[in-house]
Amino acid sequence: NNPEDLIDIVNDPLLDLQHEVHQFFENGWITFKNNKRDVYYSLPSNKKKMMSVPFEEDAYDAVASYMQSNDGLEAYKYLKKRLKKDK
Repeated sequence: NNPEDLIDIVNDPLLDLQHEVHQFFENGWITFKNNKRDVYYSLPSNKKKMMSVPFEEDAYDAVASYMQSNDGLEAYKYLKKRLKKDK
């Protein structure tokens, strides 16, 4: 019953990130392998492994967390740039 709470939820940057991660998968730029245990790039010039999903962690949440890390930030920036180009 608190409109401010709803606004905070709608403006949550983590929700935006999770939505973008789903779009990266939907566009086929990253893909799961090995029963959603590994995430691979699926780009014309890069088919390398991006990361392994930690045991019992949601695969999409793990990718979103990775994108926020030092290791994943460059990949996130690149994929987000591609996403903006496709709109």
